[in-house]
Amino acid sequence: MINQNQIDFKSCNKVICFLLILLTTTLFYGQGEASNWYFGRNAGINFNNGDVKSLTDGAIQTNEGCASISNKKGELLFYTDGIIVWDRNHNVMPNGSDLLGNKSSTQSAVIVPKPNSDAIYYIFTVIQLGGIEGVRYSEVDMALNNGNGDITSNKNVLLITPSAEKISAIGHANGKDYWVASHGWNSNEFSVFKVTENGVETTPVISSVGSYHGNVTLNSIGYMKFSPNGSRLALAKWSTNSAVEIFDFDSSTGIISNPIIIDNYFDNDYRDGTYGIEFSPNSNVLYVSEIDLTNYVSELHQFNLTTYSKTAIINSDRIIYSGRNLIAAIQLGFDGKIYVCNPFSSYLSVIQNPNTIGVNCNYVEREISLSGKSGVFGLPSFIQSLFVAECKIENICLGGSTQFSIKTDEPIDEIFWDFGDAITSNEVLPTHNYLAIGNYTVTAQIKSGNSIFNVTKEVVIYELPTAYKATDYIICEDSEKDGFESFDLRSKDIEVLNGQSDIDFQVSYFESYEDAEVNKNELNSVIINKENYQEIYARVSNRLNSECYDISSFRLIIETAIAGEVENLIICITDNPSKESVAVDLSQFNEDIYSSNTVTPHADYFITYHLTQLDADEAKEVLIPENFEAKSNSSTNIFARLENDETGCFTTTNFEIIINEVIAYKPIDMYLCDDTLADGKAFFDLESQASQILNGQDAKVTYHITQVDADTGSNPISENFKNEFNPQQLFVRVENLNDALCFDTTTFNIQVDALPVIDILDTWYLCPGEDLELYLNSIHDKYSWSTGETSSEIVVNVPGAYDITVYNTDNISCSTSKTIKVIESNSIENVEVNINDLNSRSNSITVQVEENGNYEYSIDAGYTYQYNNHFENLISGDYMVFVRDENGCVVYSEEVYVLSYPKFFTPNNDGYNDFWKIEFSEKEPDIKVDIFDRYGKKIAQIEGISKGWDGLFNGQVLAVSDYWFVINRPSRNKQYRGHFTLKR
Repeated sequence: MINQNQIDFKSCNKVICFLLILLTTTLFYGQGEASNWYFGRNAGINFNNGDVKSLTDGAIQTNEGCASISNKKGELLFYTDGIIVWDRNHNVMPNGSDLLGNKSSTQSAVIVPKPNSDAIYYIFTVIQLGGIEGVRYSEVDMALNNGNGDITSNKNVLLITPSAEKISAIGHANGKDYWVASHGWNSNEFSVFKVTENGVETTPVISSVGSYHGNVTLNSIGYMKFSPNGSRLALAKWSTNSAVEIFDFDSSTGIISNPIIIDNYFDNDYRDGTYGIEFSPNSNVLYVSEIDLTNYVSELHQFNLTTYSKTAIINSDRIIYSGRNLIAAIQLGFDGKIYVCNPFSSYLSVIQNPNTIGVNCNYVEREISLSGKSGVFGLPSFIQSLFVAECKIENICLGGSTQFSIKTDEPIDEIFWDFGDAITSNEVLPTHNYLAIGNYTVTAQIKSGNSIFNVTKEVVIYELPTAYKATDYIICEDSEKDGFESFDLRSKDIEVLNGQSDIDFQVSYFESYEDAEVNKNELNSVIINKENYQEIYARVSNRLNSECYDISSFRLIIETAIAGEVENLIICITDNPSKESVAVDLSQFNEDIYSSNTVTPHADYFITYHLTQLDADEAKEVLIPENFEAKSNSSTNIFARLENDETGCFTTTNFEIIINEVIAYKPIDMYLCDDTLADGKAFFDLESQASQILNGQDAKVTYHITQVDADTGSNPISENFKNEFNPQQLFVRVENLNDALCFDTTTFNIQVDALPVIDILDTWYLCPGEDLELYLNSIHDKYSWSTGETSSEIVVNVPGAYDITVYNTDNISCSTSKTIKVIESNSIENVEVNINDLNSRSNSITVQVEENGNYEYSIDAGYTYQYNNHFENLISGDYMVFVRDENGCVVYSEEVYVLSYPKFFTPNNDGYNDFWKIEFSEKEPDIKVDIFDRYGKKIAQIEGISKGWDGLFNGQVLAVSDYWFVINRPSRNKQYRGHFTLKR
C-alpha cells in the first residue's frame, strides 16, 4: 500500500506522482454535496448553476442547529436537526429518531461521508448548554431502505462529554480523510477526531489551547468554523465573557495552536455577545455576527486576518451592518457568497463579495426570498473544505473543445486532471475533445502547499448536429391571390436534417438569427409570410441538450403581383372644424397598393398617383404625395399606378378621399355616493353631459357601453343609466347630422364612490392608570369624533361610548359613522411573590394573586408570559415580575432577586474566582455570612455589599479544604447553611 504522505512532488515525474495519489485517493471534494440547505421553520434553498432558489418542501423545524448532505450531482440525500433524520423524500428514516443532539444547540450536527464509500455517512451531534450527552456520532447507510438510507446499529456512539455547542469538519491534508473538531465544556480542550476509510477514530487529537469554556452555560453558545483551506479555526462565545478565538490548524496532524483571543471587545451581557462566524472563500477574512437579545440589535463584523496578530486583527474591524435586523448564523455557499440568517425573517441576506475588505464586500439585506418560510437562528453546517475549490466546465457538445477550469482562492502549485475517458492533463486551464457522447466523471487533484484538494464534477457530452442549407421555399401566385401564402415549414425538415435522425435531433424555425441562437419565439409549423423574400432560420438541436445546435437559413418567396385595392379614405376633421382643406400624404396608401395581400415592397416596383384614369394609364401628371390638398366637405377621385421597373408591367386601382367635419369634446367624469345597499350601483343623468360634449355644435349625441358600439353607432344606452360596473367607462358618439360616416368619439367615466369602511375594534380596554389611544386601522380624508377631535386617533382615559365619523373625499364627499366601547380593567393589590433560592438545582419563584380572574405571569421583564404562576430551575440574578389580565393590561409588577453561591473558589490572584461571596447579595445589603473551618472555628464574616472572602485569616493564607457558612437574611427572617471548597 503506497503512503500518500511520503510522495515527493519535487523529485518525481508529475504524471507518475499524481497517478500514485489517484491510486490511494477515492474521495473528492465537490460542491454538489452542499447544494441543498434545510433550516429554520421549513425553510430551504437550492444552488443550481449559479442560481439560488427557495425550497418549501422541507420537514425541519429547528431554532438553531441543522445539517444537510447531497450527492456530487447536487441531489438531496438527507438532512437533520440533530434529533430527527429526514430522507430525500422528507420522510423520517426508519431508525432516524432520538439522536442525542438538540435543535437548540448552535451546531447540533454535521455530516461527514466515509472515505472510499458511496453509501456510508456519519452524523456527528452535539447537545446544548454543555449537557452530559456531549458529542456523539451515528452511522447512515444509504444502501438501506430502498436507497433512501437508514441509521445502522452504530447510533449515538459517545465521543466526548461534556461539550460546548460547537462542531466543525474539514478535509485532511492527504485529500482523503476528514477531521471533525469539537470543544470541551468546563475546559480549554479541543478534541479533533479523524474519519478514515476504516470509520471514526474515537481517540481524538487533543489540543489544550485558548480560553476556558465553562461556568456560565450560555457561554457554550456560538459557532465554530474551519477556514475553507483548513489552515485556521475560529469560534464565537456568546453571553457573559463573550469573545472570538482564532487558531492555526494543522490539517496533517489535527493539532490546534497559536491562539488569538479577542475578549473584552464585544458586548458581553447575559443576553448578548458573538454568535455566528465564517471565513471568506480565500480564508483571509473573518466575519462575526453579534446579537443583543435584550435590545434586539445586531452587528456584523469583518476582520482582516492577513496580519496574524491580535492588535492588527482588532484594528482591521469593519462594521458591515449595525441595526435592528438581527443577524445570527452566517454560512459560506459554494457560489463564493456568504449567506446571513436574519431570525424570523422570510429572507436571507447575502455578502456578495466576501473576499473584499470593507463595505465593498457588498452586504445586501433581504436578498434571497424563502417563499413565506422563515429562518430562525441557524443555518446548516457543512464540511468547510467543500468550499475551497469549484470545477467549471464549458462547451459540452461533441466535436467541440470542452474547457475546464478551477475556481479557487488557494494557489495551485500542481494540478492533475482526469477527464473520465482515460485522458489526463497537468495544465491549469486544459481543453479536451471527447471522442464519444456519454457521461464522464471529471476529477481534478490540486496540490497547494502541504495540502491536497480534490474536486469532482459530472459532465455529459452530447452529439452536435449539422443544419444543412435548404433551398428557397417558392410559391407562385396568380392575380386572384393576395400576396400572402401559407408555408408548411415542416416540409423543409428532410432537407435541413439531410439524413440525420429526427429522433435524436429537433428542427425549429425562427424569424431571426438572434432568436434562433437563443432559442426563443419559435414559429409554428405552418405560417403565413410577413413579406416577400422573408428569410427563415432553421435550428437543429440535440433533443437531450438544446445548447448543442447548428443554424442554416432559406427564403420564403412569392412571385407575380397586382396592385392591391385601396379603400376610400374618409376623413373627419375633429381638431379644427373651420379647416378648408386637409393635406393628405398619398404615400400612406403605398402599403395597400404594394401588399394588399398580394405583394411586398421591392426594388423592381414603384407607385405614382394621378387625378384621372387616363393619366394613370399613360403615366402622366404625377402628383407629389406630400403636397396634395383635399378640400373640406368634398370628394376627390385618386388613381394609383403600380409598375415593375424592369418589365414596365403595371396595374392600376382607384379610391376616393372624402373630407367631413365633426368633433366630440370630452366632458368631466360623473360621481355619486353609494346608497345604503352598498352595491356600487346608481342612476346617472347622462343628458346633463350633452352641453359639454357638443360645445355649441349641431350634431347627434349617443352614449354606448363599448368603443366598438360607439364607433358603429350600435346599442345606444338610456340617458338615465344605471352603471353595470364600478367604475365604468362610457363611450360617446357625436355624429354629423348630414353624414353618418363622419363622427367623433370621446369617453368619460361614471363612478359610485363607496361609503368608507371603518376598520376599528368595537371594544377597547383601558388599563389602570394609563391613557388609551383609540385609532383606526383604515385611512380616510377627514375624521370627526364625538369628543370634537378631528384626527385619526384620540387618547382617552375615561370608559364609555365614543362615536367616530369618517369621510372620503377623493371625488365627492362620502361618510360612515360607528360607535365603539371603552371598558376599564381593574388593578389588583393582593399579590405575594414567594422566592425559593440558594438551591443549586431548584431555585424558583411563585406569584400568588388573591383576586379572582384570568391572569398571565412573566419574570423576564414582560418579554414572555405564561398562565402557570410558578417558575423553576432559575439561575441567580434579578427578575422583574409582571402580572397582566386577560385584556393584556399589566396590573402588577415587582423587582425580585434570586441568590446563589459558588461551590468553590481559587484565590490565587489570577483574576478568576479570587473571592467567595453570595451572588447578587448586594441586592440585600443586610445579609451577613459567617464562614467556619471544618472544626467549626469562625474565620470570616462578610456582608452583602462586600466583594467576598479572599481565603485569608488574620492575613494568613488558609489551606485547601472545605469550609462551612451560615447565611442570615433579616429581610426574609431566614437562615441558610452550606459549604464550599477552597482550591489553589
